[in-house]
Amino acid sequence: LQTTRFREDAREIIREAVGANRDEHVVLFAGSGSTGAIDRLIDAPAPPGALALAQALRARHGDTVAAVLFYGSNFRRADDREGLLDLYVLVDDCRAALASRLSALACRLLPPNVYYLELPVDGRTVRCKYALLGLAVFGRHMTARQSYFWGRFGQASGLLYARDAAARQQVTRALTQAVLTLLSRA
Repeated sequence: LQTTRFREDAREIIREAVGANRDEHVVLFAGSGSTGAIDRLIDAPAPPGALALAQALRARHGDTVAAVLFYGSNFRRADDREGLLDLYVLVDDCRAALASRLSALACRLLPPNVYYLELPVDGRTVRCKYALLGLAVFGRHMTARQSYFWGRFGQASGLLYARDAAARQQVTRALTQAVLTLLSRA
């Protein structure tokens, strides 16, 4: 009981220190470092529309899809009923994932490529904008000077799909690095 009280006090101190509130933010103690915390967050339950979009994206881009991430305001609300869901499709090979050589070149030179997808789910239309990016490039961008990637993924995101344990580990490592980069540059 005393330990629980100390944890709740610590959560409140952290919330106040970072300007968070109980309604929109969670302070999570994982017990096994930042990677353990990331593992807990990325396994958050996903709404059915987000899972259906991830499956459609895997079908669209083929076996080169290593992972699909869900992030942004709809992720934080666990809601797929309104607006555009924000997804990232991480691939082994942009050329294999994209039909156009020009798109594959743009994916390599000016990442990420951003696309739109909608599909019917349970009698309604679910929509997303998704960025496609190489998995290795995703990891490298988590320490880059430009904050576009690590600023976005230093916040909560969920893993809708990981092809295997190695892909999951690469994503977890990248997300952990994003948090560390964000904290070191804040």
